[in-house]
Amino acid sequence: MKSVIINMADRMKDAQDLKLESMFTSKAIADNGFSARIQQRLRRQLWLRRLTLPIAVLIGGAIAMKPLVGFITALPKLFSVLPASVSSNLQQVPISIPQLPTIMLGGMLVIVVVMLTRMLEE
Repeated sequence: MKSVIINMADRMKDAQDLKLESMFTSKAIADNGFSARIQQRLRRQLWLRRLTLPIAVLIGGAIAMKPLVGFITALPKLFSVLPASVSSNLQQVPISIPQLPTIMLGGMLVIVVVMLTRMLEE
């Protein structure tokens, strides 16, 4: 059995193809700048959505920073209150709590990476 390959360029245009082609070649309807205003509004809303989450993360991080610092400074006091058997086991585990500038730098890097990936997606 022999198959016949038909190229799209070789095919004859029917009535529907001609109607569709005429729709795309027609001039745009004059709307007195309405379409441009709608597109501008949509772009503004898109930027608002893009910036809302990062700004909320920054504000939330700033609010949570004071309790986080208090928690980190309270950890040594918590370890001193623990029973001797638990605290001796914890001393054998190598735990190093990073300093505050290191935590801040890591947090800022995470925020920057998240913001860049979100902007590159769209």
